[in-house]
Amino acid sequence: MTQVQVITGFLGAGKTTLLQHWLSRKPVAEHWAVLVNEFGELGLDGALLGAAGADDITIKEVPGGCLCCANGLPFALALQHLLGRLKPHRLFIEPSGLGHPREILAVLQSPQFENFVSLAPTVTLVDPRKLDDARYTDHAIFNQQIAVADVLVAAKSDLYPADTIARIAEYLAACGWPARPVLDVVAAQALPPQTSAIRRASQDLLPDAAPLLTLAPRYNAEGVFYTSRSAEGFCAQGWAFHPALVFDASALELAFAALPCERLKAVMRTPEGAIAFNFVDGVMSQRSLAETPDSRLELLTHTPLDAAVVTDTLLALASDDRRAPDTSA
Repeated sequence: MTQVQVITGFLGAGKTTLLQHWLSRKPVAEHWAVLVNEFGELGLDGALLGAAGADDITIKEVPGGCLCCANGLPFALALQHLLGRLKPHRLFIEPSGLGHPREILAVLQSPQFENFVSLAPTVTLVDPRKLDDARYTDHAIFNQQIAVADVLVAAKSDLYPADTIARIAEYLAACGWPARPVLDVVAAQALPPQTSAIRRASQDLLPDAAPLLTLAPRYNAEGVFYTSRSAEGFCAQGWAFHPALVFDASALELAFAALPCERLKAVMRTPEGAIAFNFVDGVMSQRSLAETPDSRLELLTHTPLDAAVVTDTLLALASDDRRAPDTSA
């Protein structure tokens, strides 16, 4: 039986970063797996998780929407493959920040999977500063993620006073939900919570009914693939660029900073190697990766950006190895 743990949280809460810490602590003798879902149609989190560097970890992506809504069948097939054929010791499921964890937990406890799954505590990351922002507290998915949690993690707790974490317990009480453990993010990084008697919220709130980049883009003549989708008041726009396109890293940082968006994630090929960019809560960060098979960008906005303008802006920052002059003669 595989121990399965759902890690959830709203957009930009830090789910992938926390999961990277957990993966880096995998026991040598165990095989772990990750099933990750993103709101957009392009997969990026798989590449970022793969950079954790631990051996014997399988990462499976289901891009686009919610695991159980827009991609119910692909999710079930991926889960069946991971549990039935790979049989990992441990499986982590990271839904999109706009995913419905209640439905995912229902699938895991359905007759189809209940004999293969031992559910570990459901972990939800919450930035307590968002609990005073109606854009979050009025959002049904934000509240569902908190409601199903068995353990709450105060996201980005290094950015605010320690007493701010108490705001999470206050919010639980105000909503009439039972108290549950609240960890700061440093404590949560140590090890993933183990199965124990604390796993109750995810059971009580269930409904009655029960390779790293998975998308193979079809590039146009310029070496670009574009896709978009809208739901839950957000629009996700994604670009994939042919591996021959190599981007200027400094120019990319400036171009990304100028894009008006709620969230930006990118993995880009540059002369200095692969670089991951992340923009959330007004802060842009970047880090080096070992490699990436191509370059990908995903934006999350309330109003779609002009895709052609973004495409032209980025192509102007790239060199194309396909058009390099032949100097072999």
